Amino acid sequence: MPRPPCPYPELTLRLRGAATASSSSSADPLPWDVLQALALLDGLAGDGGEFWQVYCDALLPAPELLTLPMCWEGPRLAELQHADIANAARAQQARLSSLFPMFMEPLAPDVPSWFQWAFACVRSRAFRVGPDAFAFVPFLDFANHADAPPNGTTVNGTSPLTANADFRLSPATTRGTPGGDNGGGSDDGVSYFELVALRDVAPGGEVTICYCGPEGYTNQRFMAQYGFVPRGGNPADRIKLDLESVGPHPAPLELSLFQDLLGDALFLGALRGSDPYLLAALKSLPLKDDNDDGDCNNDDDDDVGAGGGGRGASMRTAAVLLSQVESQLAECTTPLEADEELLSDTSGEQLWAEDPRLAAAVSYRVERKRLLDFGFVVIVV
Repeated sequence: MPRPPCPYPELTLRLRGAATASSSSSADPLPWDVLQALALLDGLAGDGGEFWQVYCDALLPAPELLTLPMCWEGPRLAELQHADIANAARAQQARLSSLFPMFMEPLAPDVPSWFQWAFACVRSRAFRVGPDAFAFVPFLDFANHADAPPNGTTVNGTSPLTANADFRLSPATTRGTPGGDNGGGSDDGVSYFELVALRDVAPGGEVTICYCGPEGYTNQRFMAQYGFVPRGGNPADRIKLDLESVGPHPAPLELSLFQDLLGDALFLGALRGSDPYLLAALKSLPLKDDNDDGDCNNDDDDDVGAGGGGRGASMRTAAVLLSQVESQLAECTTPLEADEELLSDTSGEQLWAEDPRLAAAVSYRVERKRLLDFGFVVIVV
């Protein structure tokens, strides 16, 4: 599909005026992501020079190819089969509309506005470079995601599924001759970004970086911010569970019980990450080690109290959580097997080529259903 036309001069001048008016009429300045989106539109319009115009027009994805849900209309959001992420996307759209309602008109049916396009590119491609500081770095933004190397190691032999590079912001340097004399008699401090290999990269191999750090992101955040989810399980993903509905002091579930029922090999393997779905499901639950006074879920230490009451109280907690998992599974309007078939082999390749937005939505809901299924089985056990 040809890239929709953009009224470059008219659009960028009106956006600049709107940004100035918005900033001057409010006590709060425009946030960084909106400012960078406006700057990207300036680049698309040619106001940033030839480089940025070509970069935006030829190298960044076309609006109709963006897989971030905040660029989708209602029918596409429904393909995610998850109300929480769809509602968050609508909230982001409402935020942009509240700032510049005149620039949120879709370019065409099922195609986001240029303002949404620019904002989505910024949110998915900008990098944090310091406290409240973000940068949109050409070419660095093309590096795909891979898991963080364990413990930040940089040795050869690390799994090819882990990132082989990282970026860094160099200290400010001075241009010109040694000592800082650049011919004009003043220092010209310049910082720059470097893409640094963490291990040897084979000729022709893809350079990857980690988007999320060693702690990881949930699939909902991956999808909302980047428009994709890790395939094959994400140990940092979580099932959303409301422990407050269990009661003021919900009894945690006994870790030893899961170990007995799953068996040592399966249980210990899950904790080591051999099955990311099982690990994510277990870490979603309020588990208590029999040797501890608290729960063993390190990610949500404040979500559940030590809670007593014995096996009966734990069973009541399990019953409430099971009901919540069943409610989330009920959101899914297509069978997992049918979704997996859509993404299998040549069918999946064709779907990604013909409709990457639908393919991204199906990938998201496949991973979510697999995790919910594991959660259901674990709680039932």
